[in-house]
Amino acid sequence: MDSETSVKENQRNFDRLSNLPDSLLCKILSDFSTKESVRTSVLSKRWRNLWLNVPVLDLDTRTFSDDDVFIMHLEKVIYACDSTLETLISSCPVLEELTIVSDYNDSLEAVRVRSQSLKSFSIDCERDESEGHVVAIDAPRLECMTLNDHRSDSFIIHSIGPSAKVNIDVSFNGEDDEPLEPDDSSKITMLSKFLTGLSTVSHMTISADTLNVIHDYCEMEQLPKFSNLSYLEACFQDTKWEMLPALLESCPNLHSVVLEFDCLTKTEQVDLSLVPQCFKSSLEFVQLKTIDGVDMRKNETPLIGTPSKMKLAKYFLKNGAALKKLTLRESFCTFINQIKSIPRLSKGCEVVMD
Repeated sequence: MDSETSVKENQRNFDRLSNLPDSLLCKILSDFSTKESVRTSVLSKRWRNLWLNVPVLDLDTRTFSDDDVFIMHLEKVIYACDSTLETLISSCPVLEELTIVSDYNDSLEAVRVRSQSLKSFSIDCERDESEGHVVAIDAPRLECMTLNDHRSDSFIIHSIGPSAKVNIDVSFNGEDDEPLEPDDSSKITMLSKFLTGLSTVSHMTISADTLNVIHDYCEMEQLPKFSNLSYLEACFQDTKWEMLPALLESCPNLHSVVLEFDCLTKTEQVDLSLVPQCFKSSLEFVQLKTIDGVDMRKNETPLIGTPSKMKLAKYFLKNGAALKKLTLRESFCTFINQIKSIPRLSKGCEVVMD
């Protein structure tokens, strides 16, 4: 009697469903909603990926908003290895927006973004003292990219959209007082490829930290041509505004530029004799901002004197053949009449205070 009871009990506990072939199980799952099919992946190891073979998708759009369908936001995720993130991204064939927020606690050393569908990418990494971090982008349809990363040593742009808008705030994990050395050939090569990878963008915002590195690069190599760039916003600090003519010369079709200046050298130390190509044909709108303050730790001279500001304004007014508007921030207000009296190459150019 006990034997018969045991047999019946085993029969009741026997998982007949899992004993069915995959094709039949997928047929059964096709009668479920996709959300319910996915839930079966927790039943056992065999069921983990079974739902991926279901030939029918049944998605109820009421369960999620349209804005979230193609968006992935990864914040402070712990990855088993670098390939985990790469596999996750490549497994999302319709992904359009990706945001990665990382801190010094994670073990991620390489962020490799390969996507044929991605349109917007943003990465935000905190600064730390570790080395060997890499960010590589291969997204030919990318329209917007924000790199706010002061941890990674290397950035590789394999491909982005032909007219992308980018916001670059990176320091290549370098210290403020550590200039780029001429014998650091690997970093110089990396910077050359990085800048070339950005050379097709149409809209670019560059931080002071990034410009500091580019300044050192310009002393050894020539900048690539940003022939497609129509809008540039850049922040200069320390003594780096001496590279302004070379930077603008690399943008032959620039239409609008917004320049912010922090602590700068005295006017006689800056050579503004070079007239960039964009001054002659395309540059129509210029906005100048200055910060009237001094960082005493660096013994820097701020741009507070009238001669420095006058020289800067005169540079654009006397050489901008296509200039339509020069917009000045409040720090220029004390001598705005002097600036308005500067002869202008473009007769239709107006000078306004913001």
